[in-house]
Amino acid sequence: MILETAALLKDGGARVVIGDSPAFGNAQKVLNSLGILKRLKDMDAKVCSLKKPVPMELPCGIKMKISKTALEADTVVNIPRLKAHCQMGITSAVKNTFGTVVGFRKALAHTLYGGDRELFSAMILDISKLFPNSINIVDARTVMHVTGPSGGLPFSTGIVAASPSAVAVDTCLYQILGLRPETVPLWKRALEQKVPGCEMEELYFPKRDYKEIYLKERPLMPQSLEPLTFNPFRFLRGRIRSLMSRVF
Repeated sequence: MILETAALLKDGGARVVIGDSPAFGNAQKVLNSLGILKRLKDMDAKVCSLKKPVPMELPCGIKMKISKTALEADTVVNIPRLKAHCQMGITSAVKNTFGTVVGFRKALAHTLYGGDRELFSAMILDISKLFPNSINIVDARTVMHVTGPSGGLPFSTGIVAASPSAVAVDTCLYQILGLRPETVPLWKRALEQKVPGCEMEELYFPKRDYKEIYLKERPLMPQSLEPLTFNPFRFLRGRIRSLMSRVF
């Protein structure tokens, strides 16, 4: 999906920058492991790790440092993979914007604020609102189900969904999968905040109505959610691994 989107943007005359903020290593290593780094460079797309942290005070009261590269982009093209998540139930476009938090600060946020699921969900929603000029393309062709964000099983749906609203595209996918707000913390919080796009009645389908999409079987989501908080020792271990990955 990254290659196809980058090619379309290049054909349209855009200057394409592929950014990521992995917990370990850097964007180049991640894309190389996917086997697409060389092809991106061949099409003259710039690849970078999202750095240059800018302090932002979010409406939920949390102070977070967001990548200046992402904040100053003319348009952010958000390309998440739909997957089960042992802490958030399911994650998609809204959760993917958490990746604009620079480096280890994502794990630190889990350590500091993970004890309050409502606050943590509000924080992620606030981060997604920082990117109103965005294109959200969710790759749900093969969903990770049963558990996640790692260790899950593949489930084929063949679905690709897109919207200028991260909340709206997620809401549509939740509906297709037959999920309920009380099982998806980010959706529940969006409804409580009355965030535009969180109600199906608000959505407009210019190409294909979601009602035309029928899944004979649906992917399985976690039945119970694990704590969001990270043990401080886990955080420190992760920081050591991150520093070692830069050396080696």
